[in-house]
Amino acid sequence: MDNLQKIDRSFKERQGVLHLLEKLKKENITYAEMDEIGSLIRKVGRSAVQPLLRRISHEKNGSLISKYTYLLDFLDDRYWIDQIVHIALKRRDLEVEGKAALLATLEDCGIDVTIPPFSMLLSSSSLSTEELFTKLIEKGEGGLTSLLEQFASMEMEVRRTFLLELAPLPDERIVGFLELLLWFDNSDTVKEVIAALGRVRAEAAASVLLQFRLYADQTIHSAIDQSLKRLSFVGVNIPAMPDRKALQPFHSAYASPVDGNGFRNIVIARWREDGNIDLIDLHMHDINGVEDVCGETSIPVEKYEERSLDRAGQELIEPVAPEFALELLRDGLLRNRESEYPLPPEFMLRRTVFDPLEITPAPYIPPVADRPCKATPAMLALSNKLFEDEFFSGWAIESALVYDIAEEWLALEKSTSVKKIGTELERLIERLCKEEFKPKLVDIARRITLNADYLSRTGGDDELVKAALAAAGSIREFSLPCHLHPFLRRFAMESMIVAREALEEGYDIRDYEDDWE
Repeated sequence: MDNLQKIDRSFKERQGVLHLLEKLKKENITYAEMDEIGSLIRKVGRSAVQPLLRRISHEKNGSLISKYTYLLDFLDDRYWIDQIVHIALKRRDLEVEGKAALLATLEDCGIDVTIPPFSMLLSSSSLSTEELFTKLIEKGEGGLTSLLEQFASMEMEVRRTFLLELAPLPDERIVGFLELLLWFDNSDTVKEVIAALGRVRAEAAASVLLQFRLYADQTIHSAIDQSLKRLSFVGVNIPAMPDRKALQPFHSAYASPVDGNGFRNIVIARWREDGNIDLIDLHMHDINGVEDVCGETSIPVEKYEERSLDRAGQELIEPVAPEFALELLRDGLLRNRESEYPLPPEFMLRRTVFDPLEITPAPYIPPVADRPCKATPAMLALSNKLFEDEFFSGWAIESALVYDIAEEWLALEKSTSVKKIGTELERLIERLCKEEFKPKLVDIARRITLNADYLSRTGGDDELVKAALAAAGSIREFSLPCHLHPFLRRFAMESMIVAREALEEGYDIRDYEDDWE
């Protein structure tokens, strides 16, 4: 009888997984929706592996394969790594987009895909550069994003060869693609793209070079001029120097508070001349900068506003002034540059919503940082209550150490008497504050200040703004042990509670340590 019950439960789990996988076929599915599906898949655990692998084994649509492999990150790779290697080597029927998704998954697992047999997977494609470009560009934004991602993953010599083969092709869409690549975050690559545009015998190529010259760094003006001379020499008409493109005003912008790990979301929407909306959705980190990007073009206003209302009801994201969102984006782009964290390839596609001067990298210093705010004992005590405000609801550090301590906490409750548990819990809080928080006090203080700024800009309680600023200022200068600071103490406790609940539900971040390095 017990066996029958287990079989029945397993069947229900598989049916649930299949239902979730069907949702991936929805058009314009967002990363947030995929993450929600991934979280549900994670709770199912090992039972979700085989249904997901079967989809990857049989699916031919490269975009869907990419979505399926995205979900693998939510499952322990011990259960699927060998099988995904087998699938990648076996599937000779896939087009480049599907193969690229499989190779990216293998690379994330630490496999060197630049050596045989994996290096042969993409090169074994019978598609020429022209066929590859045509096939992907005809798939619209999804195919174009895939093309940008593949270009970004190429070695420099391969990029150069790709551009040399692409430039002479008789396809007017090449100019538009190369125009996107002019904003690649590598100066040597940009020079190669400029040279490629100099080989495209079309006035449109000259127009793109002239437009880019208005914004380009002076160090590459000579390369642009050389390509323009080349075009002129082969008979291409060089138009007059253009004016800067005038864009429509912004429609709206949204931003979330910063969470305890330094992440926030920004959405910026802009009017188009046709009366529709273009939008860019950015996942930002306060140290790395822009980590992920998605977006859409030409959305009807009613549809965009309906989605925005739905999202605001489901996520902690508030309307903000577009100018503020731009300041945050410029700061993020500066941090990408300073930390050498690569920009997501899709950013090259979505950045067309901006005038290049609007997103020139620049540091952002929150205006509230200059407000005098004395850290009195009463104010510091109030900082403990910040966690009761929704803007600090996501404040919980996720790390292997937090999970070690949460696991020890669970074990202590089973082996320690009620009288001693308080002392032992105090020891764990002290350890977490000392080992996890003390090396990050500057980062923590900055994140609190960013949230004080966010509170101030979104109409938050001024007393909470003062409490946040007092907490940030005192943390930067705190000379006593960290666990004695009210905010840090509560931060530690919240982190331990979140980790403990996750362990009790079967999720352990230590199984995914490579993803958090």
